[in-house]
Amino acid sequence: MTSAVLQRLARAGVAVWLDGLDRDRLTGGLLSGFVRYRQVTGVTTHPAHLTRALADGTAYDQDLVLLAGLRASPEQAARELLVQDVRQACDVLLPVHAASDGLDGHVCLELDPRLAHDTAALLAEVRRLWRAIGRPNALLTVPATEQGTAVLREATAEGISVGAGPLFSVRRYERVADAYLDGLEAALEAGHDLTAIASVAALSINRVDTAVDALLARSGSREARAMRGTAALAGAALAHEQYAARFEGLEGLEGLAGLEGLAGFKGLEGPGFDAPGIDAPRFDAPRFERLARHGARRQRLLWASTAVRDKAVRDTRYVERLIAPGTVTTLPESTLLAMADHGSVVRQRWTHETYDDARHLLRHLQSFGVDLAGVLDRLEDDGLKQSEERLHRLLDTVAQALETRT
Repeated sequence: MTSAVLQRLARAGVAVWLDGLDRDRLTGGLLSGFVRYRQVTGVTTHPAHLTRALADGTAYDQDLVLLAGLRASPEQAARELLVQDVRQACDVLLPVHAASDGLDGHVCLELDPRLAHDTAALLAEVRRLWRAIGRPNALLTVPATEQGTAVLREATAEGISVGAGPLFSVRRYERVADAYLDGLEAALEAGHDLTAIASVAALSINRVDTAVDALLARSGSREARAMRGTAALAGAALAHEQYAARFEGLEGLEGLAGLEGLAGFKGLEGPGFDAPGIDAPRFDAPRFERLARHGARRQRLLWASTAVRDKAVRDTRYVERLIAPGTVTTLPESTLLAMADHGSVVRQRWTHETYDDARHLLRHLQSFGVDLAGVLDRLEDDGLKQSEERLHRLLDTVAQALETRT
């Protein structure tokens, strides 16, 4: 049965993407069922999903026997399995891609994080995977490093659909958004079809609250406790402000619902705190408007890591608080089913006052000893390390699987 809650979420302009892909979800019909009955219009995947599938099931046995016979290395085998899954998922979502005129129906694949600081190698891998997958609705996700941002710019200029993530700071998001615009301008000059190019900027949500809340807990004050669980939503609001300045224009914009957690913080000031990325944005929407006349698409904000880790908090909180037209929300299966079962969709206007409240809240964090810029920098470093660890676990798992089938 189709979920009424998820239908309302789609009508509010939010694209629902499933976080997680494996062969069982493809061959067992779960993905196609989610597309049909759960409003799922896209998929994101990374090596951890394949690692779990290899450890828990037999869906890849025939492929592994073949790859072992070909003496494929663990890296070659892992790439081949990922490409096959992404290609099949693209085929499942191709009708969505066609019906939305290319806006939706994408399958995102995270690229090798070990290449995050090597521009030439990362760009070569983007080109290689783009050719190997061979589907118009594939979307490759590069690490959001300086080198990854440069690759996003160059790949976009070549007509390849590329996103970036995970992002933690508004400052980093600004660079990613500007790189996409640079790439679109170069693609237009090179004669590429701009309507065929898609991109997302994946902003990690729950990791920010986890890190900031741990610091707030050390304070022990009632005011500090009241601010727990607000940093990620405030950061998301300011990222959306930057998005609007580039792609929408702020006047009359309808946006996030249920940001009551930001209310009451207007006027709060930290002692001279002015972290990069918190200031109001420069307005550059006319730049995109020129590209849009040639068919260019906005680079959508994608809310990632939306599972709620605090068991005392409503499990659909992030989805409900991040309802903004034109955005993407990625949900693990458990959160998707929870939203379908008991989620709430309330659409409200998101005004300049909302952005200002978010700005004041983040500045006020320093009063409790929270160095927000430092926290976000550490999260970026840790996020890259975690991605590398996930990849190494996959390669170890594939190596063992190949060895048992030799």
